[in-house]
Amino acid sequence: MSHSRLIALSLSAFICAFSFSLSLPAQEKTESERKARVEKFDKQHLRYSTGVVTDSSKDFLRVPDYYKGKADFDVAKTPPTVDFAPIRGLNPEFFPEDNKGLWSQWAEVTRGPNGRFYMASGDHRCKDGSIIITEYDPVRKDQRIVVDVGKTCGWRKGQYVDGKIHGRMDIMPDGTLVAATWNGSTIQQDWVNHGYVRGGHLLTYNVFTGETVYHGTPFVGDSWPYHVTDRQTGVFMAVGAEGYFMAYDVKKRKLLYGGMPPEGIKWNVRATLLDERTGILYSTDLSTPDNFFITFDQRSNRFARLACKVPPSPVTGKATQLRAYTEERTPDNIFYCMDWAGTFFKFWPDEERTEVIGVNWDKEGVYTTSLDISPKYRYIYYVPASHGEAWKYGAPVVQHDTKTNRKKVIAFLENVSFPTYGYMIAGTYGIELSEDGSLLVIQTNGGFGPEQSRFEHTAVFAVHIPESERVE
Repeated sequence: MSHSRLIALSLSAFICAFSFSLSLPAQEKTESERKARVEKFDKQHLRYSTGVVTDSSKDFLRVPDYYKGKADFDVAKTPPTVDFAPIRGLNPEFFPEDNKGLWSQWAEVTRGPNGRFYMASGDHRCKDGSIIITEYDPVRKDQRIVVDVGKTCGWRKGQYVDGKIHGRMDIMPDGTLVAATWNGSTIQQDWVNHGYVRGGHLLTYNVFTGETVYHGTPFVGDSWPYHVTDRQTGVFMAVGAEGYFMAYDVKKRKLLYGGMPPEGIKWNVRATLLDERTGILYSTDLSTPDNFFITFDQRSNRFARLACKVPPSPVTGKATQLRAYTEERTPDNIFYCMDWAGTFFKFWPDEERTEVIGVNWDKEGVYTTSLDISPKYRYIYYVPASHGEAWKYGAPVVQHDTKTNRKKVIAFLENVSFPTYGYMIAGTYGIELSEDGSLLVIQTNGGFGPEQSRFEHTAVFAVHIPESERVE
C-alpha cells in the first residue's frame, strides 16, 4: 500500500473515531429523559437567562485531586475573574427521536474590529441541520445570534444540509466576516436524493451593518472542514474533506482556484496557517509520512513543498501533521505551532526551519486545536485536550511563557464550572484574546450533567487575566 493511501486511511479512521466518540456520552434513551437531566443540572436556569454569571474563586487555582498527570507547570497566584454563559437560542434544543443532534462547536473564535467576539454552533445533523453564529459582547457581557445560517443559505424544511462551521471565521477591516459550512463526513447519495448540495456554502456577515450575503457554493464537489480568509486581500482559502482546495475572492465574488493540488500534494485537512505579511498559506503534506510543510500562493495560484517538516516529539520521537498555530509572526519571524499529538514547536517560514519546544501538556502532549499570542508576543495561550477530554485535566487555561519556556495555569475552569453551574466542560476548538491581552474568550463543548466528554450545549467562558499574571 502506498504511503499516501495509508495516510489517507489513517486520517479517515481518526476522523471517524472522533465522530463515533460523539455518541458515547448520550446515556438517556429518549430526548425527554435527556431534557429532565439537563433541567436538573442547569441549577440556575442559565440557558434561558441573559448576561453572564461571574466568579473569582480561589478554586480556579487548585490542581484537581483527580489529576495524576505530569505536573510540570506553575499555577497563577491571583485567581482570574471568569464570566460564564451557555450559548442561547439553540433551536431545537432537544431533538425528534428519529433525528437527534449534538449542539457543538468546531471552529475558532474570532475578535472583530468592533471588539466583539464571534463563534459558531451547529447541531451536527444532516436532515434539517442548524448552524448559528453568535456575537459575544465583553462590555455588555451578553450575547446575541447574528446569523441563522440555514435561513441565509435558503435551506428548506426536510432538506439534508451541512451541520457545522469548522474553519476560522476571519473578519476583514470593513467588518466583513467570512464563513463556510461542512457536512462532517463523506457525502452519501441518499443525502443528494434529499436535496443535499455537493459543495460547502459560503456566506458573509458585516459586524457593523448587520448585512448578510449568501455566496452560494463557489466550488461544487466538496465542503470545507478548514478555511481562512486573508483580511487584506479578501481571498478565502479552504481545504475540502474530499481533498480539493479552493481559493475564492470574496470582494470580487470570483473563484480563483478550485481543484486538487498539483504534483500529488495532499493538503492537511486541519491546517490553514496564513501569513498575512506575504499572503502565503501554509500547511503540511499528507502525501508522505514525513510531515513536510507546503504552501499556496494566492497571487500566482501555485503550490510548493518546503524543506522543513514538523519536528518529532522529544518524548515519543514521533511527529504528526500540523494542527494549531498562532495567527501572526512574532517580530523575530516565528509562528508557534502544535501538531496533532501536542508537540509544541517554532516555525520560521522564511528560513524553512522548525525547532521543537516540548509537549503542550502531561507526559506526551495532548490534542489541542487553538492558540493565541499576547500583544507583545511573550505569552501563548491554549486549553489542552480539545476533543472532549479537557475535563480529565480540570480544563486548564494554560499560559506558556516564551522567555522562560514555562507553563502556567491561569485557571482550572472545571473546578468551578460543574460544582457551581452544573456544566461539565468537554473541550474547546476556539479561543481568542482581546486586543490588550487582558481577556481570553473561550467557546466550549460540554453539557449540563456529570457525564464527561459530552457534546450537547456550547458555552462561553470569558477569562479576565489578572495584570500581575501577564506582565510583558
